[in-house]
Amino acid sequence: VSAKASEVSMLRVEDKQVGQELRYLSLAKQEALPVVREDVRALVERASEEAQCGALQAEDLSSTLRAIATFKNELPALKTHLGVISDTLLGRALDLQASGTSDALWAVAELRDEAPMLQALLP
Repeated sequence: VSAKASEVSMLRVEDKQVGQELRYLSLAKQEALPVVREDVRALVERASEEAQCGALQAEDLSSTLRAIATFKNELPALKTHLGVISDTLLGRALDLQASGTSDALWAVAELRDEAPMLQALLP
């Protein structure tokens, strides 16, 4: 765990790999590390800002949506970004690759009770 902890703690928000970092953190979901939660919070906020400017690709948007769903209990404030992320993703859904599609579908299913409007993302 300590090797992964140092790897995760070295993530920088300045890097342009927001989606990849969020996907990694979502899949790893090391709840015991407060630094992971802080990285996720900062990255989701950055992704939301970039989504508003149209600067995120479909894969980054789906990774962000997955991160919000993954950490919905640990970081409930992330759900405030659902509108921006899901609206932008809806406009780019045709650009999703297989992993992005599966991330988005999993997130929609995971958030079905908290955010039923996400059902619009389903085909």
